[in-house]
Amino acid sequence: MKLSNVYKFIKKVLIRRNLMQFTNIHSLYIDSNRSKINNINYLLNNYSELNKSEDLSSKEFQIFSQNGEDGIILHLLKELQIRQNKCIEIGAGGVSSNILNLNLNFGFESVFLDGDSKALNIQKENKNHLIHNFKNIGKSEYIVNMVIPETIQELNKQLRLEDFALCSLDIDGIDYYIFEKLLDYQIPIFVVEYNSLLGVEKKYSVPLVENFSRYEYHKSELVFGASLDALNYIAEQKNYSLVYCENNGVNAFFVNNKYINSEIKKIDPVVGFKENFKFKGMVESNFIDEISNLLIQVDKAQDNK
Repeated sequence: MKLSNVYKFIKKVLIRRNLMQFTNIHSLYIDSNRSKINNINYLLNNYSELNKSEDLSSKEFQIFSQNGEDGIILHLLKELQIRQNKCIEIGAGGVSSNILNLNLNFGFESVFLDGDSKALNIQKENKNHLIHNFKNIGKSEYIVNMVIPETIQELNKQLRLEDFALCSLDIDGIDYYIFEKLLDYQIPIFVVEYNSLLGVEKKYSVPLVENFSRYEYHKSELVFGASLDALNYIAEQKNYSLVYCENNGVNAFFVNNKYINSEIKKIDPVVGFKENFKFKGMVESNFIDEISNLLIQVDKAQDNK
């Protein structure tokens, strides 16, 4: 086997979420990445007169998030003057979390939701391991629920989604359709994973498939979710704006337009787009052409309704 093929195989294994949840690999990645992100942005903020960038990248900071989402979330809550103190994470299983910092350090009432009970237990055990180190801890609820578009209304009856300040969405599947429904509840801030391999030109999403699994849908295991421009397309229709994509090309931040101000501005998805560094070298240059028949263009699909 060629060395390049071995390299691709190892990278494919490392990004498999289910595997990383049951090893220390993901924790090791988070720990090493945290130091890099936090040190860089400490310098950018303390020597801001030398930093000519106007985007939010210097606000990235990592405590429990996969990348620099923790810092961006705090910055948005502050600048947008969001008063609600509840947050929800859909796809909360595993070690990292976009809302655990709010829960442990800022007293936010937090809902951790995942369709995989084992993965959710890892998140719960991780918090229990950390909890003695924190004092301003908010209430937390763990819900095993395989969310689909048809169950969002029932979820709202259970939780009153309009009371939440922030929703993080990362299910590696039919994210576009869940996001579309959640936008109706006017939550101020959304953190949504996009699939950078799908580009930022044709508004791609996987179709609405029952029991979708990225590990079964295509041999690469990388065909899932939606492109950034697809998420932006539906967000704009529901009165939301894209304001930032974190530097590792995983999560995008959308804000309800009534909160947009001079400090937090709308950006174009082409400008905000960043490539997921984990995917580099994993696919051939014609990958998008190879999988295009497995995707839909959400704007064209909507026109045909």
